[in-house]
Amino acid sequence: MKNRMRSCLFTLLSACLLLSCAACRYAPAADAAGDYPYWLNENNNFHNIAETEAGFYIAVPGRVFFVDRTSMTPVPLCAKPDCPHTPDSEACGANLTGGVFGAQLCAMGDSLYAVHLRPHSTQYVLSRLSPDGTVRRELLAFDNAVSQFVLHRGRLYAATQYYDETGAPVEELLEYDMSRLSAPPKRLYAAKKSDTGGRFGSLLAYGDSLYFLDCEADNSPQLCAYRLYLPTGEVSRLPGQEDGASTVFLTVFDGRIVSTRYRPDDTDGLSFPDSPLISYAPDGSDRTSPGVFPHSVTASDADFFYQRDSARGNPAIRDKSFRVYGHDYRPVAQLSMENLPGIDGLPSFTLLYPTASDYVLLYAVSVRDARHFFYYFRKSEAAAGQARIVPLLSFADGAFS
Repeated sequence: MKNRMRSCLFTLLSACLLLSCAACRYAPAADAAGDYPYWLNENNNFHNIAETEAGFYIAVPGRVFFVDRTSMTPVPLCAKPDCPHTPDSEACGANLTGGVFGAQLCAMGDSLYAVHLRPHSTQYVLSRLSPDGTVRRELLAFDNAVSQFVLHRGRLYAATQYYDETGAPVEELLEYDMSRLSAPPKRLYAAKKSDTGGRFGSLLAYGDSLYFLDCEADNSPQLCAYRLYLPTGEVSRLPGQEDGASTVFLTVFDGRIVSTRYRPDDTDGLSFPDSPLISYAPDGSDRTSPGVFPHSVTASDADFFYQRDSARGNPAIRDKSFRVYGHDYRPVAQLSMENLPGIDGLPSFTLLYPTASDYVLLYAVSVRDARHFFYYFRKSEAAAGQARIVPLLSFADGAFS
């Protein structure tokens, strides 16, 4: 079975490009014509899934898999004949390392880009990959570690980190021109000082602006949402964040920037009350609140708004369900995370990846054995109350299945 899967990558890519069924059609949002489909990477900081017209690309530690929409079957992103597709095979096109999930992926048009580590090195580089994995061309070597990146309107925006002469972490947002990658980058923003670093997050590109999270002040525990207006480079904090609560997630829904805010419960620092959503026009004006929702991770696409409903206790530990909302923010469906295929009870961690087609990809970790799983379900089935969560890929300790 695995040998057959390895040999069919090119066939799957070709078939997917010819397919025209509604469930598999790739349809980026009309209000972002020409822009990168923002909802895959900007809903979390892992950036390990990308989508093109051919299908989905999933990065796991050390490897990249391709999934076509026809069969929803993952295969290593390598079409080299007689390649064993093993993690220790340096010639395998599927092998990429770097970051929590391995390579960070991003798609622009029909091209797939990856930020990853050079083999046997700590050097972060940007590479362009052919859709079948046979060609990998290194385009840029970064001076420092890259925590996040997005491609937007011919520019690469990268959040980088290094340590100054005192050993303190320094985080910067840099802009590269994709047509002139040999030119020095433009420094757009330096994050507030933090003893631990890693506070700069949720990099979101939409329209003529970048949005991101940063500390309210140097070494402050409060995170706030900021807007960087690209034509002028002006940075401003989005209004209405003076209550001491943190903004923890940013996404786009119906052409508006939507944030999730919360503060820890004073009793134990682990429980969280319900969290208000705050919605803004892209320029930061017209602040409204769609409502108060269970504390959750937020995600969105052109069709629905998604939130993770956490179980009691620390919401980062046990995820109870995902809720699906329509354009009026009224619930459409609720999907239980209990007893997912391969997981006994509730997962310890989940991420949701809405796509430009009918599929939503789901990542979950087993609380018992730390095994990792990818699943999928269809939006159309969820809206009809008939969603089926289907296993897609699993891995643990470098073993893939």
